[in-house]
Amino acid sequence: MTQLAHDAGFGGKNAKLKSALLQHRALSLAGLSERVFGLLFSGLVYPQIWEDPIVDMEAMQIELGHHIVTIGSGGCNMLTYLSAGPAHIDVVDLNPHHIALNRLKLAALRHLPSHKDVVRFLGSAGTRSNIQAFDLFIAPKLDQA
Repeated sequence: MTQLAHDAGFGGKNAKLKSALLQHRALSLAGLSERVFGLLFSGLVYPQIWEDPIVDMEAMQIELGHHIVTIGSGGCNMLTYLSAGPAHIDVVDLNPHHIALNRLKLAALRHLPSHKDVVRFLGSAGTRSNIQAFDLFIAPKLDQA
């Protein structure tokens, strides 16, 4: 199997991408999964993705009470879809860090005291008050992941 999918679909062209994907021994379950993913999705890795959630919402005709499944990514689509009042949104992503970022953004919106605090927390890096806001208002509301 190592010889069959040694490049995991990258053809040796992108060593950094290959090293980022291949983290486990080839003949382990995780290693096989990484290689299959590389083979299946090597042509679907985008350097930049841009969607328009407003257009998506019009096309899907999202209304109160609907159930939605969306890709997590940075959370912009999920947050926009929430404005339509669906009953439930399932957010999925191959990258667990994207799911964690979505949860962080939701917690910030739900638990920071004001709009100004949310804008500062999500839009201003390196601010001491963001650390305090996280510790006081957000961290206690997040799960372990």
